[in-house]
Amino acid sequence: MSSNTTNKKPNKNSVSKKQTGKSISSDDVKKYLQNNPQFLNDNPELLWGIIPPEQNYGDEVIDMQVFILKRIQNELVKYKTREKRLLKAAESNNEVLGRFIKAINMLVGANSIEEVCKIIAVKLPQLFYIELATICIEDKNYAPFQQLDTQITLVEKGSFSSILDNKNQISLRSNIKGNKLVFGSAAQKIRSEALLPLDLGPKKPNALIALGAKKPDEFKPSQETDLLLFFSNVLQKVIQRWID
Repeated sequence: MSSNTTNKKPNKNSVSKKQTGKSISSDDVKKYLQNNPQFLNDNPELLWGIIPPEQNYGDEVIDMQVFILKRIQNELVKYKTREKRLLKAAESNNEVLGRFIKAINMLVGANSIEEVCKIIAVKLPQLFYIELATICIEDKNYAPFQQLDTQITLVEKGSFSSILDNKNQISLRSNIKGNKLVFGSAAQKIRSEALLPLDLGPKKPNALIALGAKKPDEFKPSQETDLLLFFSNVLQKVIQRWID
């Protein structure tokens, strides 16, 4: 049985659209890109697969478009790598921030100074993934803390001058042997520390919170201290509320 229908070869430059029945030609793509120059900037990964046409300009002529395209592709790889690294850092920062917020909420919700000290000694190491946390008071005879059976360290007046770089600033140290003055018998486990001074108000003894970790680089001098500073400010206000 004969047919009058002519079989046409598909245009190699067109792509069928299954749902609409329309086809997109290379001219359509070219026109779209001309009318939307920002498209490739918004979708740089499309440049990765571009293979520059081979051109023969003679033995002494260099085809610069190959080098330019390769450079662009390499820059895109670097950009993607940097982007992933930044996203990972942002996720890590959000996780750390979440732990600080949880700790602060517990402290603000505490019903006594005993509960505050217990949160520091028991809950904080779990939240911050560290070995030890303790409040240190530079006065062995300071009444509000003498009867506490939770982990509080009372030291002689003037002791802080030997362990704080500056009495008003956070001290961060890495690759250390733990300080027995603040960590007591657990000092042998400590390899890095953060010492956060606390201002409990006028006519109150000097105080600090000591954080100790097994990891040698958990705390280090180059570390940002914004969150630690904020945490110490909240803690000193909470303590003031119970000792005033």
